[in-house]
Amino acid sequence: MVSDKNILLFIICWLILVSSGCMGNVFEKTSAPKPEWLPTHQHPNFKPPQYILGIGVAKDTGNIPEDSSRADAAARTEIAHQLITTISSNITIKRLESNINNEWTFSTETLSGAKVSTSLKITGITIVDRYHDKKEKVHYTLAVLDKTTASYQEIREDLDKLASLLNPIVGNPRIALLIEEIRPDGSKETGSPIISNALSQGLIEQGYTVLNPSELAPLGGTAKVIELLKDNTDYALRLISQKVKAEIIIIGRTSATPITSPELDGLISFRGVFNARALKTTTGQVLATVSTSGSAVDITQDATFQITMNVLGKNAAKDLGVSLLSLLTTRPSITLIAKEVSTFKELLNLKEILNPIDGLGKLYLRSFSDGRAEIEIIPTSATATDIAKELSKKGYTVTNQTHDTLEITGK
Repeated sequence: MVSDKNILLFIICWLILVSSGCMGNVFEKTSAPKPEWLPTHQHPNFKPPQYILGIGVAKDTGNIPEDSSRADAAARTEIAHQLITTISSNITIKRLESNINNEWTFSTETLSGAKVSTSLKITGITIVDRYHDKKEKVHYTLAVLDKTTASYQEIREDLDKLASLLNPIVGNPRIALLIEEIRPDGSKETGSPIISNALSQGLIEQGYTVLNPSELAPLGGTAKVIELLKDNTDYALRLISQKVKAEIIIIGRTSATPITSPELDGLISFRGVFNARALKTTTGQVLATVSTSGSAVDITQDATFQITMNVLGKNAAKDLGVSLLSLLTTRPSITLIAKEVSTFKELLNLKEILNPIDGLGKLYLRSFSDGRAEIEIIPTSATATDIAKELSKKGYTVTNQTHDTLEITGK
């Protein structure tokens, strides 16, 4: 039989293990499975175009109420951002100002940095789900806005006021970087290449909006998107446009080779090359190309390679920035994507509605299949907003709008 002394010794040892945390994992509950809306940014109960979804993220600081509140605010801000971009990509959400009786007020900024005097007030945003990833220590919130509610009409009025305050300045398209960087050991880096960081910073300094690589997560990440572009370019561009709202992608490849010379006196030198092109996601049109080279010298291979990539990135940003600016200032075309247009007769009816719009210019039918028509408009003075308003009057539903893209569904 087990003596009382042995039982007492076992209990003491067990208590020591628990108090020291050694058995913490035994009693700690694991995080619940990730909800489907987190990786897909979709929810079966809240489908577009009726609903707008926003996902907010906040780091886990240990204060659950505050962390959840920050994630909630980020989700509401994401919805506000999506509403803003339906009018113009020149306006961005600056910050969440206040909340009175569930009416959320956001201050905004134009591309030039001047604060727009009219704030955007939104009512009807609902928090429908939250998720706490204990392993990654992140809080997530899913918020939705039902566009069929009466409050959305008030939102539209606010958006119209914001649009009326904008001057016809250069657009600020969202740019996604898809760069393959070949390292000295022959490995390929696509997740966070050194050159992408330098290129991104250079474009941002010129006033462009560059997507964070994490924003490509709904499509499987940068590497997956690059492979998809190689296999099916049109399909990949459509996904990038619709899922992450990027209007331009810069896709390219870079590498660097070592240079040996007695004159280097033991130092390491690399010479790198970078070739890339900027594509319009809605049409696949090549907007600009860049081919640049550069070199660097340092005492270690890693440091030299990093400097070389930074040089290439900065050079490419300067060249691409200038090229894209010249295109944007010459008033680019507007791509009209019409869905649920099942017959050619319906397509002709749409054209008849478009023709009388003031300042419309020329129309070019780029494609028409499976109930989807893509029309390129070369306007003389009309904007995407002007065209959207006229089509709405005629019974079409505008589902997405930027400064150079308009998506509608048939009457």
